[in-house]
Amino acid sequence: MAQDTIPDYFPSKEEKNVKPINRTAQTGKEVRIFRMVHKTNPFAMLIGNTPYNSELRYMNETVIYKQLSLVLSGSYLFKGPMVSLIERADSNKLNGVPKLSLNGFRFQFAFRFYPISRVKAPKGFWLGPHFSILNFKIKPQNSSLSDAIDVTHWNINMLVGYQFIAGRVCFDLYAGIGYKKNDWYYVDSSGKTRMNEVYLAYPYYSFPIKLNFGANFGLAF
Repeated sequence: MAQDTIPDYFPSKEEKNVKPINRTAQTGKEVRIFRMVHKTNPFAMLIGNTPYNSELRYMNETVIYKQLSLVLSGSYLFKGPMVSLIERADSNKLNGVPKLSLNGFRFQFAFRFYPISRVKAPKGFWLGPHFSILNFKIKPQNSSLSDAIDVTHWNINMLVGYQFIAGRVCFDLYAGIGYKKNDWYYVDSSGKTRMNEVYLAYPYYSFPIKLNFGANFGLAF
């Protein structure tokens, strides 16, 4: 009687290093399959969601099931070039503008559906819901006062886009529409006061419809 053998279910070291490959039924060409994309937008470090802040962003997209992916993003918000220019323009303190600090965060969460089945996610045309929230505070540097401007933006959107991947390099372009709520408050020892002058000066700022467009760049793995 032949001796039973135990199947080797564990891949060898060489097999582990092989990138997943898919062959299209139409052309028979080998297509590299990616499961994760790391992204950012370097231009957000110049100007973020407002003219006053810059954004250092990290975004991760992971394929979770066939044509579906999950997107998570975290950002650190800091003082943007416009605030620095205002400070430099008033370097003699003629208008009483103090040195300012700005610190905050942004969090984004989204699902993406890639409807073209012959193109494997995360490549190609996509659509899906998107949520974003940010908060930052502006206050004088080196001050013992509790005075600050507290800014919160949150929005829910439906986005569509197209993600190009050449080799490993990724370019992700998107647009969409959604609902937004932007709040600016002046905070001091007596509490929080809504800054109505911001909404009067910029009517679109309080308008609930949000238009989205932008891009991210990254590497796929």
